[in-house]
Amino acid sequence: MKNEPSDAVAPITTPKLPEGCKAPDSSIIPVPTEVVNYAQAGNSCKDHCSATMVDEAGNAVCYCDSNCLLTADCCPDFADVCDLDPCVLAIVAPAAQAPAPATLKLHLAKATAVLWSL
Repeated sequence: MKNEPSDAVAPITTPKLPEGCKAPDSSIIPVPTEVVNYAQAGNSCKDHCSATMVDEAGNAVCYCDSNCLLTADCCPDFADVCDLDPCVLAIVAPAAQAPAPATLKLHLAKATAVLWSL
């Protein structure tokens, strides 16, 4: 008998969220309302956490909010200069697998640097 593909889909489980956090209602991730020119900001999230960073033409370059962890489009220094939202972290790295916050920030900074070098 051949191994045939299964139409069954594994159920999605929501990780246990910290108190006060709410699971997303949908797969739509909100985009920050603050828009900042990335070059004029010195190519940094510093003083612009929770912003969409754009180029001269107004196109999004990267993001400086914790939701960028869900979409892998954080600016290179996001993890170094911005606070990480514990509610988003609980979704990205459930407690059973999550390293300590300082270690997680280091991993995020390294991963972001690798993505930006491609």
